[in-house]
Amino acid sequence: MTRLFATARKTLSIRVRGNTVIVEGHRGANRKRYERTFRNRYTLRRFLNARIDRAVDTGYRPVVG
Repeated sequence: MTRLFATARKTLSIRVRGNTVIVEGHRGANRKRYERTFRNRYTLRRFLNARIDRAVDTGYRPVVG
C-alpha cells in the first residue's frame, strides 16, 4: 500500500510492505528515507496513523489518483 502526500514544493510517500513502513521525502530538505519494521500489526497501524496525521498537520495534502 502506498500513500502519497504533497505540498506545493515537496512530496512524501508512505509505503507499507509486509511488516515494514517506508517513509520517503522526494524534494527539498525532507529528502530522507526512513524504514521501520514492526513485530505486530497493532503497533504498525498506530505508527502509520501517527505519520499520516503528522503529514496532514504539517501542510501535506493527500494525492488521489
